[in-house]
Amino acid sequence: METQKHGFVFENKLILPLYAHDISMISGIKYTSRYDLDKKDNKYGFNLQVKSTSRKNSVCMADVCRVYEDVCEGYHLLVVVYTQENKKKKVGEIVEVDLTGMTKELFGDVTMRDIRRLDRCIKKVPQKRSPTEEERKDIYDLRDEIQSRIYDTGGCIHLDPKCNSQQSRLQCSFNKFQDFLDSYPDRIVAKSEGGMFRGSSIHYEIESDKRTFNKTPSVDLSKMPMKDLIKKAQEITGSKENGKRLKKIYKRGDEYISITSANFKACHRGELIQFLNNYVSK
Repeated sequence: METQKHGFVFENKLILPLYAHDISMISGIKYTSRYDLDKKDNKYGFNLQVKSTSRKNSVCMADVCRVYEDVCEGYHLLVVVYTQENKKKKVGEIVEVDLTGMTKELFGDVTMRDIRRLDRCIKKVPQKRSPTEEERKDIYDLRDEIQSRIYDTGGCIHLDPKCNSQQSRLQCSFNKFQDFLDSYPDRIVAKSEGGMFRGSSIHYEIESDKRTFNKTPSVDLSKMPMKDLIKKAQEITGSKENGKRLKKIYKRGDEYISITSANFKACHRGELIQFLNNYVSK
């Protein structure tokens, strides 16, 4: 099974049958639908989004403007936490939380107007083109400004610009998810216990390898000219803006995140090779 399909399988085989009025309609839900299950099709009467993660405290969400709108409109977020054991993903825990109206708790005092300003800044970069150094600086300076406001005013959403040769969009992730649950236990609607969730067993596993990113054929990087090392680093990250803060590149959940601002050309040869080896092997 393709590794990115596991969330779809958890959603359709394990979760939605517990909520849908009519199980037969699940196969007709489109991937692009606003909700994984609309309230009109939910026997409990609320909009539902399903996310899966291997890390309890970090949940990759969706387009940040849509998340903000959904919180205002009202929906429940259901998170499936799984463990990776060899080539199998096993469900470990499921929790459902009501996020209706929790814009302050998620975004602090940041408004939709602030978010759209950053979204416009990102989308000024044409599709299928990596941003220039100046464009990237504008994006991340504004992102850092808004992100600081979110955290400083009690929010927990992390803004994740996706701007490279493949895409120009603004995603977000739910950081400190477990801390959120501890702070707002009254928002927990349902939680698995003793291998059961909403009256059904969650002992479920699927054949699925650990997800990999930008995997490239093994090469002897030590023999590669410096200009080719720089080019390869730029290609696999879709960025020309990594370097002095190279160690700030890290993995969160199922995704590599870059928070660097220098240029790969500022790297020493050794650390650039180390970065490439780490990046393509995880």
